[in-house]
Amino acid sequence: SVQTCTAKDSAVYLQAAYQFAQDGDFWAAQKLLESATNLDKKNIRLRRALGDVEAKLGRPLEALIAWGEAEKLNGGKLAEEWVVRRRNLEASTSPNRWRQTMADLAIIDSPTPENRRCTERTEDAGAWIDRKALW
Repeated sequence: SVQTCTAKDSAVYLQAAYQFAQDGDFWAAQKLLESATNLDKKNIRLRRALGDVEAKLGRPLEALIAWGEAEKLNGGKLAEEWVVRRRNLEASTSPNRWRQTMADLAIIDSPTPENRRCTERTEDAGAWIDRKALW
């Protein structure tokens, strides 16, 4: 369903933004964080957690990193999955590799009409990353 697609896609952007922020690429992380919150405006837990930390730290990217660390400490499912993915992907940070990373994280089995919008959003994230690499 579209709702499921959006929820998955939001998690994809959040996970990727966390990785980029940890790697110091704050431009890409900010774009991906914006997408995560825009795609899933009903994710009250995420928005509240980021807002609470941002109020203390004054920066959304620091809030994202702190939220990710808290998720790890709390045994959050999202963080557990991301730890495994990061371990498998951190050896390479080239733009082409990140495009593949985004596709991998999207959990898209085939380009059916139901998930085509997810695929397009994933490709958009790859395009942001490509532009950053050229600047």
